[in-house]
Amino acid sequence: MDIIQELLQLFDKQMAENKGANRAIVFWYDPQSEERDFEEIERALNEKGINVWELNDHNAFQTKVRLEIEDLEHSYLIYAPFPKPKDDENFLLDILLYSGKYGEFQADEVAILMKELRLDHLAIRTFIEAHWAFFRNRRRVEKFQKLLPNHPNADDIKQAMMAVLCEAKSIHPQELLKSVVAHKGGMSDENEALSQIGKYMDVNLFFELIEEYFGVSPTEQHRLAHIMETIVYQHATSQLDEKVWPVHYHSNVPNICKVFIDDWLKSDDRGVLEAILRELEQCWNVPQLIDRHTYQPFIRCFTFPVIERKVLDVLHELLLSEAVHVSEWKSLLAERRKGYWYQTHFAQEYELLEKMVDFYEWKMLFERDDVPKDEEQWFSLYTEKYYRIDQLYRQIHRLYRKETNLERYEPLMEKVTFWYENRYLAALAGYTDRFLELKWSKQWPMSNVMQQTRFYQHFIQPLLEATRERIFVIISDGLRYEIGVELFEEFRQRLNTEVNIIPMQAVLPTYTQLGMAALLPGNVTEIKEDGTVYVNGMSTKGLSNRNKILQMYEPDSIALKLEEFIRLPKEEGQAYIRGKRVVYLYHDAIDCLVQNKNTEFCNETCRA
Repeated sequence: MDIIQELLQLFDKQMAENKGANRAIVFWYDPQSEERDFEEIERALNEKGINVWELNDHNAFQTKVRLEIEDLEHSYLIYAPFPKPKDDENFLLDILLYSGKYGEFQADEVAILMKELRLDHLAIRTFIEAHWAFFRNRRRVEKFQKLLPNHPNADDIKQAMMAVLCEAKSIHPQELLKSVVAHKGGMSDENEALSQIGKYMDVNLFFELIEEYFGVSPTEQHRLAHIMETIVYQHATSQLDEKVWPVHYHSNVPNICKVFIDDWLKSDDRGVLEAILRELEQCWNVPQLIDRHTYQPFIRCFTFPVIERKVLDVLHELLLSEAVHVSEWKSLLAERRKGYWYQTHFAQEYELLEKMVDFYEWKMLFERDDVPKDEEQWFSLYTEKYYRIDQLYRQIHRLYRKETNLERYEPLMEKVTFWYENRYLAALAGYTDRFLELKWSKQWPMSNVMQQTRFYQHFIQPLLEATRERIFVIISDGLRYEIGVELFEEFRQRLNTEVNIIPMQAVLPTYTQLGMAALLPGNVTEIKEDGTVYVNGMSTKGLSNRNKILQMYEPDSIALKLEEFIRLPKEEGQAYIRGKRVVYLYHDAIDCLVQNKNTEFCNETCRA
């Protein structure tokens, strides 16, 4: 309420009525002075040139002297912190009378407040009068005003008061309940927020509002706990047979309860709800219920973390015993992925086991397949199917090494590693040895397979002839085919352009110098004893030589080290490739990672 503005308007009106007067005198008899912060009022009046004179039981004559003899120039608020005396007992009655109809300020604070808040309902005035203790505090009123909706009704007034007292973000019943439960005391009826509400209004108003909104029947004791338990129960049983639960709570609006929990778990203050769910999980013996009924009846229940633990443990055991029904578990895991606990507390474990399920599926496919009949079938089997085993094995190990809470899966990791190294890789090596002996030792290139030595002629030359666009070739030595497929899949999702992947047969022997030389234009003409490769009679060792070979076929070509190029400032980097048609970028980090960095081979490779 803005008493200051009301007072200032009264002074202005008195000055306007008494034309020619140079001052105004206003009396304020205030029986509620003990509850008022008068310093703020006095400071505001002083800023407007209005003096404040406080009456007491002994200074009435002094006041008369001040106003009628000592100071005839300044306006005054005569503030009496007591009820107005009877006329025949009022020594200053004459001054009060000649001050006119605007000479007395009567603080109908309820009316002032309602005017400030733009409230005009009689029922609202009655409620405010009955709860005036709440509205005496300016800070509470400011918060109250911010929370009020446009054209509020009596219920909005009550809910805005509750929101202020429990520090809620809005007057919505969901926010009120969340804020109350978040205070010290949690679900207890001795909750700190409930105590604060009870100081200024009937706490039953809060309970009645929340119970009606969530369709909960009232109880005489533990009322707040009963509300929360009912809401959580409705969330837990929304897609679950209620018969498995030893407790039962009724709500007329179960879907509102479910949505409330889902929304709360998405909010920043979900930690409070997490604690409640864990508490009720133990209170209702959910772990024992799951052990009794198995996880299957709970597969669509996302309320408690113990369900995720059980699902993960069952899947772990099935993978160890190689008894997983892949399609069933893929469907099950897709269902669990919707849940809060999956996303926030078990994501790493789920991701690892989901990869394990995929690995198990490809393992079974590999073991069922017949031995490839020839080298071309072997090539297509790997590039179309078996690369997934290498890819999944790498991803599984990366996840396992990266996370710190996956130690329980060490036996499963050992089982996967044993199969990968002793069954899968051994089979691939056997296929390779057989085809080397039968065919590749006599004729390495396979028909109908793109050859690494044809890279420039097949991919680069046609582009040079068909377009003036700049062509980038990034050569990442040691990049496995399965990683190339992963990059291809990511690019296809992220880039708004055409993306293709085409496998090629590498040169033999497959070592760095020869592989890089094979991607240049021209033909390999010689390999020295030290491994140096020559193309069209020119050494391919070092960037300078590779630049010469590239520029023999396209003068506007350049070869650069990728790591050095990407570290250049933007303008300097653009200057390097300005006007170039073909840019070869060599990326050797992978190759060096798998070699001993102290060896001459790796140092030479990195320098090259």
